[in-house]
Amino acid sequence: IRNLVQCIENADVRVNDLVLRPLASAEAVLTPEERETGVVLVDAGGGTIDVAAFVNGSIWHSAVLSVGGNNLTNDIAIGLRTPFATAERLKIQYGHALPEMIDPGEMIDVPAFGEGPPQPVPRVEVAKIIEARAEEMFLMILNEIKRSGYEGLLPAGLVLTDGTADLRGFKELGRE
Repeated sequence: IRNLVQCIENADVRVNDLVLRPLASAEAVLTPEERETGVVLVDAGGGTIDVAAFVNGSIWHSAVLSVGGNNLTNDIAIGLRTPFATAERLKIQYGHALPEMIDPGEMIDVPAFGEGPPQPVPRVEVAKIIEARAEEMFLMILNEIKRSGYEGLLPAGLVLTDGTADLRGFKELGRE
């Protein structure tokens, strides 16, 4: 952190303070009423998922889970035998966390490694890969909430934010 602050200050930018990521996200997306009532903020980024429980207006528990959107991309890359950058593009363009929402006959072209031609793959296969990892992520979130001891004290529910939360079907899967 000191090296990062020094780099920023060397660029003639003054650092006033450092803020825990869930606190910054909470400031942006949670209402004071949610924080007061009791809510879980899930900041689902590319590299990690930050979980923060707010009760009585303050953060009472926070944790960082070592999964994120990059795991979804990696699973697609492995499952479809395609480069990571291609898998990321497929995730963004065609990704969905609920396979039942995808027309089973819809096909997408998936470039392979090397110079071979793209292979047609049912789009539902991408969704099945995403669904499996997303279910694992939500199970990890639920286990963290239980571990925190605040499971029954969060009547405002769960608020999802950040890039992975924007994936089609991700929020709906979290409601199940």
